[in-house]
Amino acid sequence: MFEVSTEFRKGVFFIRLRGRIDNEGCLDDIDPLINSIGFRVIVLNISDLINISINSIRWINNYYKRILKEKRLLYICDNYVSRDRLFMCIPKLDSEIAAFSLI
Repeated sequence: MFEVSTEFRKGVFFIRLRGRIDNEGCLDDIDPLINSIGFRVIVLNISDLINISINSIRWINNYYKRILKEKRLLYICDNYVSRDRLFMCIPKLDSEIAAFSLI
């Protein structure tokens, strides 16, 4: 099962992913939401992900490149050091609270 929850607080848009991402199609619903509102700072919290497919990893890395071209910021919040190498180019945060120091 895959769940997405979102929250906008103090200029930061938080996207929390929980469960298993077995295909990148699960993430396609996030894109229109972010683009329609035009958030500048986005934190993708993947700490509660049990499994993530290789296609979803590619999707997130490509999405990061697109966000940079639009002069916006995307950060990954994750507690698992073992996943650091999967998102090497995306800046990491230890906690969501750390995002508030960025604005």
